Parts: sequence; structure tokens; C-alpha cells
Amino acid sequence: MRLALLGKRRVRDGKVTAREFVTAYRRPDFLDQVAIPFELAVLEATDTDNDGQISLAAWLTWQEAKGLSQPDALREFQQIDTDDDGFLAREEYVQHVKQSYAAQ
Repeated sequence: MRLALLGKRRVRDGKVTAREFVTAYRRPDFLDQVAIPFELAVLEATDTDNDGQISLAAWLTWQEAKGLSQPDALREFQQIDTDDDGFLAREEYVQHVKQSYAAQ
């Protein structure tokens, strides 16, 4: 991901400075090149049964680990689950990430 943030600059220490992050965040391609791939990698790591979707239980566990309260995590799950099937599909989550970044 650092290479995506910094373009072709050589990475030696594996770290992104605050200045580098802010500069990257302001780039028009940040969402597609950095934010969405990162969020999808985390989502896929949460998909422990590899079925391509996240259950409510897996979502709550993930969000609790991030420090989100269960009521807030449940509310967010319900907002993201646009087809109301009780699972978060990849595309639903991508749309959520896009909306979240657009709101900032």
C-alpha cells in the first residue's frame, strides 16, 4: 500500500509519515488506489469461511475489535446491507467506503 500512496518512490523503512499520508489522501485517486483496496483486504480477512460475504456475527466481532459499540456496529451493518439479506457483500461494502469518504 505504501507504494500506492507514494507512487514510484522507493520504500526502505516500510512506514508512511503523516505528511506522506496527508499528501496521498488529497490525491484524486486515493479512494480507488488506497482506501478501497485496504478496506477490502480487511473485509476479506474477516471472511473466515471464504464465502465472499460477511455475516452479522463476523461484522460485530470485527467492529468490537476496533472499539465500536455493539449498537453502533449493528446500526452500521444495517445501513451497509442494502439488500437486507443479513450479509455484507463486497460491492455493498465498497459502496459504503465510497460514501464514507465522500462524506468527509
